[in-house]
Amino acid sequence: MSRRKNFKSIIGFGISTAGLFMILAAIGANLLGLDRDAGWGPARYFLLGCGSALALSPHITWIVKKIWSQDLLRPLSNWLIRFQNSYSISRFQKWFAGIIVCQGSSFVVIRRKRRVDIFLTIAMLFTVGVLTWIVSIGTWFDWPDTTNYFHLQAQAFKSGQLHLSVVPSDQILLLADPYTFENRKEIPYLWDASLYDGNYYLYWGPTPGIITAVFESLQETEIGDQFLVYFFTIGSISFSLLALRLIWNRYFPNLAAWTILPLAFLICLGNPAPWLLGRPAVYEAAIASGQFFFMGGLLWFLMGMSPGNRRNLFITMSGVFFVGALGSRFTLLPGILILSVVGFKHVLKDDHGNGKVLITFFRRYSIYYGLVFIGLILLAWYNYARFGSIFEFGHRYQLTSWGMASSYRDFFSWRNIVPNLYNYFLNGFRTLSVFPFIKPIWGVAGIPFLRATAVANYHAEQVAGILFTSPIILVGCFPVFLACRKVWAWLDEPEKKTRDVFMLFISNEGNTIYAGMLVLTLSLLLPLSLISFNSMRYLFDFSLAASFTSAIGIGITFLSEKVSSIFKGFMAILILVLSLYSAFVGILLGITSYTARFEHLNPELFEQITRFFAF
Repeated sequence: MSRRKNFKSIIGFGISTAGLFMILAAIGANLLGLDRDAGWGPARYFLLGCGSALALSPHITWIVKKIWSQDLLRPLSNWLIRFQNSYSISRFQKWFAGIIVCQGSSFVVIRRKRRVDIFLTIAMLFTVGVLTWIVSIGTWFDWPDTTNYFHLQAQAFKSGQLHLSVVPSDQILLLADPYTFENRKEIPYLWDASLYDGNYYLYWGPTPGIITAVFESLQETEIGDQFLVYFFTIGSISFSLLALRLIWNRYFPNLAAWTILPLAFLICLGNPAPWLLGRPAVYEAAIASGQFFFMGGLLWFLMGMSPGNRRNLFITMSGVFFVGALGSRFTLLPGILILSVVGFKHVLKDDHGNGKVLITFFRRYSIYYGLVFIGLILLAWYNYARFGSIFEFGHRYQLTSWGMASSYRDFFSWRNIVPNLYNYFLNGFRTLSVFPFIKPIWGVAGIPFLRATAVANYHAEQVAGILFTSPIILVGCFPVFLACRKVWAWLDEPEKKTRDVFMLFISNEGNTIYAGMLVLTLSLLLPLSLISFNSMRYLFDFSLAASFTSAIGIGITFLSEKVSSIFKGFMAILILVLSLYSAFVGILLGITSYTARFEHLNPELFEQITRFFAF
């Protein structure tokens, strides 16, 4: 037996053993003292499912061959062959293959691109209508006020200062420890502002404040944070759809135009985009601003990967947008850096073995990295000028319910990873018998049967996990399954070199983009998994990238020769159903939002809708 096969056996044994332990832990969690609750929650079901999959996955081929050798599946197999070869099913396969994958002349390709644009326009117009209706609580034109923090920051910038013009009260300045909530209960102060050296600051990045200052200078009117949330959210969705259009036309030109529509609705209305508009305050404005510039930078970056004279211009615009993203959400930095790997692979492909990869990479991306570096320098100066440290954003001085100034080291902790991932992916929602039918449940601070508990000051708000609200994202992971199958088969082929397994993931540019986006999405999730605060709005930091990655994965699956027409047909139907489900759930959660704002501020309309849906 070759060394590679021995390695495969060891891996298989380890995977199966891990799966068995997970199954035992799920079944006997109560007896083992891992879970005090005798009932089965989503975490135990998830652990049981993952354990079963892991325990069986290394032996699937052996199990199928064993059953096949006993002729247990022979009658079923013969029936399936006759069924598939029947005239009606054969005709259905050809028909369905024709409406998913299309071949034709250049005229057909042009017509298909026009249809793609029409479908994306329909999705975008519908989204603008829905989000406008939600942010205005059904009034369309009369938008309730929320917060005006970035207006205050804009006023400070226009006055040539970095601290807000709002003056802290003498009572709070006289406190020895103003950051402990109990010490300032009866004192007026600016909630969630950062108090330092006698002044109020905002710990959110300066980009939204700069944009607000520009527009308020032009229009001489106050711009509330609700308008920033609205326009940044619409803009980030628009950039995401344009990026999807670019990918669909460049790498999947043979897919029918209609296949992009359900994926567009996932990006447009999947949770938490409508949720942000349900309570459009300063918190949502900062996150939406980060995604506006990040998805815009991603679009310019992908455009810069196409040949042409304007390639350097597109890469430069990408750098400009990413500077804006860093000025909104510094946690987006890992995703920006990950794109450099994708860019390097593209340069490697264009080099054609000439040995000038580094030179070409430097020429093409020097301005890009120069802009990002300048953005980091400006952000470091911004922090130093306010708090005397380039690494201090002011978050530890925030006047909130948790006094973080004395225990800020606990805000980032590996102990928060499991609870955060559970809340972001597996925390469900409760159903109601009346409109809006669903409401998110409060997140958890620990998983008892996993002995995973967050830090003492951990706080989780209402969160609906992405696997419950947008399960279609899992369908987009099918290429990962196909790649794992290839890697498993590669271990049985000693004649193939190690380089061959790496080429599985970068065999074409579409696969490279997909692999890069997978890593990018995980990099955006990493900072969120470490912090001691969990909220539905944080999902927006990576949900657009996850939906975009899933769309690419679905496109790869549709064009894969390893997938049968019947399976593609079932997958297409599943995608249509799940996309409608994701959009419907996203809209309902947007109506619910944090404080049932729709219900409280427009009770008459809410009552009418409730009666309409009463059965």
